[in-house]
Amino acid sequence: MGKGNKPRHLPQSQPQNTQLIRAEATSFSGPLPPPQMLERYAQIFPELPRIIINRYEAQSEHRQSLERRVVDSNIAREKTGQWMAFVVVMTTISGGIFLIYSGRDASGITAIVTAVTGLAATFIYDKWSRKKEREQKMTAVVKSR
Repeated sequence: MGKGNKPRHLPQSQPQNTQLIRAEATSFSGPLPPPQMLERYAQIFPELPRIIINRYEAQSEHRQSLERRVVDSNIAREKTGQWMAFVVVMTTISGGIFLIYSGRDASGITAIVTAVTGLAATFIYDKWSRKKEREQKMTAVVKSR
């Protein structure tokens, strides 16, 4: 401070009543609440933790049974598709052999080549699409981390 300068005082305001508000929030993710929350539930209603756990177990069993049914259904559908493809290809090849035996060589060979080419193309496309699907899933897993 320089000579002759008096310190400036800011005007004092009247004391105000202040309130402190505290908010607390708890959250969890997952099918079951954390143990501390289950303990609190038990204090309110002693059977509640057992009810919650029983419902979780029932839901988990239900979900797993649905998943099992979907997987079994997909396997059955693939087997049926493979058998149907086998029948179609064998019928086409048999027809081609019959055409060759009947003197229609070009038509018979065309039928056989078409059946075998279609089968090979389907096999190659299936392998390619499954590989691409696995790569997409791996990319999604890596991105989610």
